[in-house]
Amino acid sequence: MRRAVELLYLIAIFPSFFVCGEDVNQASQPLQSTSQDLSDKNLSNRERAEGGDLAAQREVMVKFYNSRNIPDDLSPKEFDWLLKKADFGNMLCQYNVGFCYETGRGVSCDINKAKEWYKKASDQYSDQAKEALERLLSPGEVLEEFIYCPELVAKAQRGDPIAQYKLAGFYDRGEGVVLDKKQAISWYRKSADQGNEKALGPLFDCFYSILQKSASTEAFQGLRDFSAKGNSRAQYLLGLCYLNGEGVSQSNLEAVKVFLLSAQQGNRDAMITLRDYYRMNTNVDAATYWEEKLNGGTQ
Repeated sequence: MRRAVELLYLIAIFPSFFVCGEDVNQASQPLQSTSQDLSDKNLSNRERAEGGDLAAQREVMVKFYNSRNIPDDLSPKEFDWLLKKADFGNMLCQYNVGFCYETGRGVSCDINKAKEWYKKASDQYSDQAKEALERLLSPGEVLEEFIYCPELVAKAQRGDPIAQYKLAGFYDRGEGVVLDKKQAISWYRKSADQGNEKALGPLFDCFYSILQKSASTEAFQGLRDFSAKGNSRAQYLLGLCYLNGEGVSQSNLEAVKVFLLSAQQGNRDAMITLRDYYRMNTNVDAATYWEEKLNGGTQ
């Protein structure tokens, strides 16, 4: 009895010594598997990933997070891995899916789908995706999935001044569309022409923004026209154009003229500019006058 117990104990500790027949072949299988593992090491990560190696798939995906590592011969299966990650909201993969659609890697080239995926990554604050999206969109083009209101463009085109104002704002800020100051000006004008005074301020700012970058007869004429109509904001911005030589020859004399017109209507920006201008030119009385106007709370 004692010998039987000892035998059972030995079998439990050293089972490999007591296998025979078919069991011997089964016991040697791990050695065959190890040999296969060594053979697999000669395969590339991509090949092993294609074969279902989960660890290799993870390594490949990490490498593909950088679009520069996405090969020209990306397989459809590898594209599907990227797409699944992108569907779960991974910003890098969303950008890379857009890149694949744009360049036809692992999937048929589809610029519209590229825009969609670049937009998703851009919405997660990917500057790279935003640049790619702006590169693909033509000036003034609206994304198919305009996220703010699908009917907004139609309403604006039908003449709704509020829709025109909102659409102008999107072009002005580059939200949902490529930033386009000229389109913004067009829609702000249409809204203002229908009596929406809220559109005037941003309209003038668009004029001035364009003039800060380059000469524009249309933008300068727009400011001058509204200035002649007595709009104090337009007068102030026109004064800045003359003062800084933006879109027109520099002229302190012309700048002061329109600043005075604006300040006399209570525009505080114009008052501050005049005060500072007179201080720099040691005209103490004039500087003091506008300082007192400012301290008096003139609106």
